[in-house]
Amino acid sequence: MHRLTSAEIWLLNYARLRQSPLWFAVPDLLDYVPYTPHTFSLQEICSSFYSLYQQGSINISDDAGADVLQLTQQDIEDLILSRDRHYSYGLTAQGGMLWEEEYKPDWTEFFSLDYRPDESLKKNGFKSTGDGVFMSPSLDIAKTFLKAQPYIFPLHYISVSETWKEIRPWQVTSWKTFPVAHQVIFRYKRARQSQLDAKQYDRWNKWWDELRYKWYVDP
Repeated sequence: MHRLTSAEIWLLNYARLRQSPLWFAVPDLLDYVPYTPHTFSLQEICSSFYSLYQQGSINISDDAGADVLQLTQQDIEDLILSRDRHYSYGLTAQGGMLWEEEYKPDWTEFFSLDYRPDESLKKNGFKSTGDGVFMSPSLDIAKTFLKAQPYIFPLHYISVSETWKEIRPWQVTSWKTFPVAHQVIFRYKRARQSQLDAKQYDRWNKWWDELRYKWYVDP
């Protein structure tokens, strides 16, 4: 069995949840990078892309979602250097299995969160009202999130109404499906500082950081 290189592992992790533009994997080509995600050379990245592509662990597609077939390593390098946003890569089922072998995720602690702010109201750089959608295989995590939300910096959102629903099945990624997920759609508003207990901030932000970053383990 092919032993994954460090660059291949990085590429799998970068696109573990969604398609990513090919050239985003090369920091030197980006206009702004808040941190250095890796130190691999362009040659290493292109070689790793090609290896994963040849194995069937990633797909490369255009913006219509059609797979691009029969690419050479030079083709992949040309697409990267062109900085063409029309081409992206994602994991196949096989690539997802390889990622799981490396990162040992606990999918029961996975979640998705989407805020849909009202366009008309804005306060301190954040939309003050809107709708949110939280989904997780764990009903307990979903309920706990609504309790924690007012204390999570910089959100400080309070749920004012909630609608619960079970999603069967839940297509988490292009390669991962859960039999069921718990979805809560909630109406939110910004909380006033006077409404919040300052002693709860550390507790809930610690919980939030663990939830976001500890559902899988870096190899």
